[in-house]
This record gives sequence, C-alpha cells and structure tokens, in this order.
Amino acid sequence: MGLFRRHLRRHPQPGLRLAQPMDARFAARRDTRARRPGVDAPMWLMAWAVCAVAAAGCTSGDAGYGGGVRDVGGSGPFDAVFGACRGATCADGGARSDGVGGRADGAADTAAPDAGLADGEAPDTGNPDSGVPDSGVPDSGVPDSGGPDTGTPDTGTPDTGTPDAGTPDTGVPDTGTPDTSPSGGDADPTTGLAAGDLLITELHPDPSAVTDAAGEWIEVYNTTAQPIDLRGVALTDKNNKPHLIAGGAPLWVPAGGFAVLALQGTPSKNGGVTATYSYSGISLANSGSVVTLKAGDVVVDTVTYGDGTKGWPKITSGVSLSLTAGALAAPGFGAANDAGGAWCLSTAVFGAGDKGTPGQANPPCPTPAVCGNGKLEPTEGCDDGNTTSGDGCSKACQKEAPTAPSSVIVNEILFDPAAVGDSAGEWVELYNPTAQGVDIQGWKLADKSATHTIAAAAGSLVVPAGGYLVLGVNADASANGGAPVSYAWKSLAMSNSTQGGRVALYNGSGALVDEVLYQTSAGKDGWPGKVTGASYQLAPGITDAKANDAGGAWCVATQAFGKGDKGTPGKANDAGCKAP
Repeated sequence: MGLFRRHLRRHPQPGLRLAQPMDARFAARRDTRARRPGVDAPMWLMAWAVCAVAAAGCTSGDAGYGGGVRDVGGSGPFDAVFGACRGATCADGGARSDGVGGRADGAADTAAPDAGLADGEAPDTGNPDSGVPDSGVPDSGVPDSGGPDTGTPDTGTPDTGTPDAGTPDTGVPDTGTPDTSPSGGDADPTTGLAAGDLLITELHPDPSAVTDAAGEWIEVYNTTAQPIDLRGVALTDKNNKPHLIAGGAPLWVPAGGFAVLALQGTPSKNGGVTATYSYSGISLANSGSVVTLKAGDVVVDTVTYGDGTKGWPKITSGVSLSLTAGALAAPGFGAANDAGGAWCLSTAVFGAGDKGTPGQANPPCPTPAVCGNGKLEPTEGCDDGNTTSGDGCSKACQKEAPTAPSSVIVNEILFDPAAVGDSAGEWVELYNPTAQGVDIQGWKLADKSATHTIAAAAGSLVVPAGGYLVLGVNADASANGGAPVSYAWKSLAMSNSTQGGRVALYNGSGALVDEVLYQTSAGKDGWPGKVTGASYQLAPGITDAKANDAGGAWCVATQAFGKGDKGTPGKANDAGCKAP
C-alpha cells in the first residue's frame, strides 16, 4: 500500500481520494460496498493499482488520466474498473476504446488532480519522470575484480618489421673446460701478471763446460693454471738495468711448467741448454747477486742469492743453484725461494757436462745436516754428538787431520783492512813458541773454501824459534798497507762476512797443525766483533793450538802500523790484550 500511495502522490487521480487511512474507512463501512457498486473495497483498490501502472505509459507531456473513473454500469465488478482504464486518455488528445459499457472520450481529462493528503504525508509536487525507458540488453558479464591499470601507456612507434622466421637454437649449452692452450688465446695478458705468477727456480751463475758469457741461464716456473706469454716481462740483475723480453711470436711458459732464459740461445754454444728466450745485458755474479722479474710496476719475483752466505750453498763451478721441489708445494710458495736454505747444488748432469735440470722439475734438496746430533747426515764427514774441535771431529762435523805438536800457531789476523782493499791488505801472522825454527815450505794454508800450498821461491820458509812470520795476499809493503809480508799466497780470502772465517795450517804430511774459526759478530762464540782496519790478536801468553780456538782468547788490536791500520804484524801482540 505504501508503494501505491507514493505512486498516487506523483500521479494524482481525479475522483480517487484517500482522505483517511484505509483501515479506518473499511472499519466504518465493513459491511458495505466500496464507492463503486459491485466491487469489494480491496479488489477495487487492486484494480486501481493496475490502472495506475497502465497510465504510466503516457509520455512526460501527458497531463494525467483522461476521463478518470466513471460509472459505466458494467456487468461485473472488474468491468467498470478496466473500462475506466481503457477509457483513459493521455494528454496528447488521443482516445482509447472504452471497453464494455464504456464510451469514447475524445478530449483530455481536465479535472483538477486530487490534492488530498494520503496518511498525513505531504503531496508529491515533483515533475513527472520524463526519462526514456532503457531498452538495452542487461549486462550479464562477470564483474572485473582486478585492480585498476596504473601503467603509463606505450606511446612508442609500432614494430612493423618482418617477424624472424628462423629456427630456434635447441643445442645443448657448452659446459666444457675453456681452452687454455696458447693457440686458444686464453692466456692472461702480460700486464695482468701478479706477484708470484712466475717463480725463479734455478740459476746457473758459474758454468764450467763453457764460459760464463755463453753458459749462464735462469729457469722460471709458471705457478698459475694458465699459460703465460713472457713478452713484456723485464729481467734485471744487481745493476738494475732491465732487459725487456720481446719477440714476434708468443714466448709461452706452460701452466705449471718451466721456461729457460739463457744468455746464449744456441745449445751447441751454451753447454747444451734448450732456451725459451735469449737475453742480453744481464750477468749472474759468481759472488752472489740479485735477479728480478717485473711486469710493468709489479715485481713478479726476485731472488737475492749468496755465495755460501745467509744459508745459501757455496757457488761451485759447473753446478747450478736449484730450488728444492718441496718449495712449490708449500703454502705461500711464492716467497719460498727467498730463503737460502731452500736451495742446494744440483747433482744431475745435463748437456756438455755441467750439473742442473734446465727446463725440468727440480729434485728435492737433501735435508740440511744438523751437526752435533750424533747422526751422520749428508755433507757431514763425522758427527760425534758435539760441536767441539780437537777431538777428531771438528765443530763443523768434518774429520780432523792428526794433530801435530804445537810447533806453530795462528797468532794474528787482519781480515778487513781499511788503508787498502781486502785483495791487497789481508794477512795472517804465525808464531813459533818452540826453541827451534820451523820450516813451513810445502805446508798448506786454508780458508773456508780454498787451500794454498806454500812454495817459497827460496826453497824454504822458516818461522824462527820464539818468533813471527807474516803471510799475506800481497808481499809489497807499499801496496799492502805497510805489513812486513814474507810470503804472498794465491786464491785465499779471509772472510769478513757475518758467517765468520777460517784459517787452518797443515804440515807437509797433511796433519792439522792449527785451526782458528773466527766470528765477526760481537759476542758470537765469545769473539770481540770485527772492527774495520783493526786485526784480531791472540792474547800474549797463549801458545797452545787448542787454547786459541776460544773467541775469548782474542781481542781487537789498538796499535797503528804502516798506513794507519791497527795491528802488530811480525811483532808481539798488544800487552793490553788479556784473555778472560
């Protein structure tokens, strides 16, 4: 009913008024008929609802229902109602057939609308709905639940190119190992070398089969997993004048392999070495030197080798210096070749007769001997479990010659002159504590590595009873610093290095008469320590060949002689020199 009321307010109907609630009206006239004969009140109202819906078909220009409801006198209760509906006209003046009992009404109904209030509600004064009915097909699509597209529209030019009709590549990916051969071009460029990529593993500074200028060579090892082209690598010696390795073709060092750099590249001239490259301007000194490999500003490797010093083996003619094979397997092997103890003298013969393994893996070096441990080891002549000389096995674990009576002893040594050079000013003084002279013609004098047989031109060389005799490198006092040298030796050198030196005297039968192993470092084995330009002197009163072995029996000379060096050559030693 509420819907019906709202419709009547928007479309007022002449002759139909709901001045009071319908329930009240029906309560007052419960047993009577409605305002139209033959129609029950509820049915009558329902009919009017139908009629009102039919009237909604008029356009927005219609004024209302033409003629309203009339007393048509139909035969049934609905005939009067539907007759009235069929007789309704729209405001455009057209007529509709009345139906049974109706009549044609050509004019529009001009009756004033019912202004009565329905159920106390204000009348609807709004304009009629003039909208055109929506005749479109309902949208039965599924709602789009996706989020709104916030992307920027593509304003680019459409691709009008022809599609690629080629067959797609269905091949299996290549998972193989990269080609590391020289021809593959996978080697690192020379400028990319890092420290330790190349390692110096063998040196031949003093060949014997050929001259040094023809037979010197250097072996290098590639520590990386890629071949290395040596072109662009600089080679230097102690003079620091680099030789830049060059060539038209690559000079490959295989991964984990060796290459030989030689002063002379022809095997028939260099002692039988197959060289990877021939350099010039580089010299391997027999007394020790420096060899360096550089790539740009990077020091790839450098070796400072010695000649029997700092743990290095004594350089021997015809024998190369070989880095032990174990150094290449040790952690941090890039620095392993810095230590002299990691090197040894080669034993394998190659080419024309020298010893070495150029271009091949080096053998392990012998384990360094430990003198005094009671075990006879390589390089030892004996080991009696101590490091004391004079008991048949020297402190260096070498067999001692039978000891002759202490007829002559070593009494003074100048191994580091200042007034002149070592090659002119070195000398040794002998003392004869006996009551008769001793002829040392045919005896032998030795240093750490060489021995000289005394052969005086006069046929004899006597150390006077209770007197002194000076032997030196130069017998000319004007050239040797002023020492009264009675006999000049050859091929001997009194070492002034930190490794100390040796002076030994053997008689004509080969028996050791006296041996002094001196130290140049202060305090080492009790020795005072070298002073350039001053001799070591044995304290007066010591006349025994065994007693002069102790470093504490010696002191540094204080008296000047000749051109200014200090010592007492040919005379008694300083009285102030005291043994402890």
